[in-house]
Amino acid sequence: MKFENLKERMEYFKSLVDYKLTPNSYVIAHIDGRAFSKLVKNRFKLPFDDDFISMMNATAAYVCKNVQGCKMAYVQSDEISLVITDFDTLNTDSFFSYRLCKMQSIIASLATAKFNSLYMLYLMTHNEDIEPDELFSEKYLAQFDCKCFNVPTYNDAFAWIKYRQNDCMKNSKNQTCQTYLPHRMLVKLNSDEQIELLKQEKGIDWNDLPDDRKYGRLIYKEDVEMENEHGKFTRSQYIAHPAEVITRGYFDKLNIVPDRDKIEFDGINEEKPYSVVGRYGVVTKEPDGMFKMPFYFGKLDGDECPVMFVVAHKDDASRDMKVGDRFYIHNSRMTEDGPLYFGSKAELKQ
Repeated sequence: MKFENLKERMEYFKSLVDYKLTPNSYVIAHIDGRAFSKLVKNRFKLPFDDDFISMMNATAAYVCKNVQGCKMAYVQSDEISLVITDFDTLNTDSFFSYRLCKMQSIIASLATAKFNSLYMLYLMTHNEDIEPDELFSEKYLAQFDCKCFNVPTYNDAFAWIKYRQNDCMKNSKNQTCQTYLPHRMLVKLNSDEQIELLKQEKGIDWNDLPDDRKYGRLIYKEDVEMENEHGKFTRSQYIAHPAEVITRGYFDKLNIVPDRDKIEFDGINEEKPYSVVGRYGVVTKEPDGMFKMPFYFGKLDGDECPVMFVVAHKDDASRDMKVGDRFYIHNSRMTEDGPLYFGSKAELKQ
């Protein structure tokens, strides 16, 4: 491959790994503390510490505030899960165009910077034995990593939060029991058997603990009434709430993550091709042989304007479509020649 100059050559190599997540979809950002068990050892109360929980909540709220499209965070132990969207309206943009390297590095940096600022304040006020110049040594600096990925549906966004809460509840039970009972008494017992033994031996009932210790915390926006010299006003802020047992009904009732399939847009907006994602239609014209790929023509439900779509490679069976078959548009991409839609055969309208 020939390059005109050094910049062109270097930028080409860099672009080879500039991956992007799928637009017009749900993104999960999973932030996790690195080696936190070593960092916090002997510095916080067991099994739960109010100061550490407050620092994690404040860190999550700070990250939510600075990540475009972030709808909520779920916090437990030393990890934070964000739910991010980019389809509130036809004009909604995605966070750094969903560039993976940008998202993961910036979100991890936000969490690391905020937590360290809070942790330094904590150490200065709770550990008089630490010399000021020692505070910024490596052993007191926290690090977070971050992994971002797509999930296809609203239910999958809910399921991720549920999955992390299941882990939270298991860890909460184990940590509580390990704090008050010797290890030899817990061997070969599952978490439910452990908390029953704890109740019998120590009179401590895990079920009586505060909800945020058992089920984690949810961070989302709510209106807060404030006041200054000019009077009272309302401002939206990310606030930590103790979670309940997260069911689909509970998640729906919170109404903080939009269900993409229920968002209605007016017609087709070619500048925002994802306006037709999630729509069904009927094939009106089969491929005529002029395309290298199996493009089909169809009319969307409720739209007289036809769309041209290509069958997804992963769904080879749906390549054999014919006029009258139903299809479903599940993704889109803007190209130099205009919007490109990806569809597959749909036997029944869901």
